[in-house]
Order: sequence, then structure tokens, then C-alpha cells
Amino acid sequence: SDEDLHQVDDNISELYAHACQCNKVVQEEVKNIAQQVGGTSLLPNVKRIGRVFEKASLCYSGDFTRVLDVARAAIEVKSVDQLRRCVELIVESGRFRVVRIKDRFSHPTSGGWSDVQYP
Repeated sequence: SDEDLHQVDDNISELYAHACQCNKVVQEEVKNIAQQVGGTSLLPNVKRIGRVFEKASLCYSGDFTRVLDVARAAIEVKSVDQLRRCVELIVESGRFRVVRIKDRFSHPTSGGWSDVQYP
């Protein structure tokens, strides 16, 4: 269940430092996969510490170890075939371990946003 998913680091400074290191690797791999499928890589900075605490407070009763998207990247595609291929490449890369999938195509946000997330 989602409640079982936690960051390895229970110290916010260590978590943030680890996220900064991981972000470069994540973004390189995401950029590579996006190029292979003809998609667009979206490569933001790591989530700000203030936002980590805000999300922890609003969503997880203050438990920052449950915030899973500190290091982040995205791939924007225009077709289901591209999305399918992205999933295949993510799994085949061996660099990621998929622990949860958020399907917001079947369940769009209240603002109408639809996507698939692999936090």
C-alpha cells in the first residue's frame, strides 16, 4: 500500500542531499528515454525543501519520508504507443524500480489534469 512507501533517509538533510545526487542520474535517463520515443523530457530542479515540508504536512501528517517525488523528471508524449514504449524502457533500463503508478487518465484531477505517474 502507499502507506508502506517511504524514503530510505529519515534525516531531511540526508534525504535532500541524496535527492540532489539522484536527480542528475534520473534526468539523464529520462532525457534518453524521451529521445528514444520521440517525446519531450521535462527536467525540473529537485523539489524545494519548503515544498517537501508543505506536502508532508498536507498529505502525510508531517512525515517527510513519505514524499516520494523530491528528485523528479517527466516525459511528455502525444500517443498511447509512446506512453507504452516509455513504460517498457523505464522497466528495461534497470535503473528504476517502479513501486507505484498513479493513473490519472482513468481518474483525472479535479482540474482536469491527466497523466501517468511513476513516483
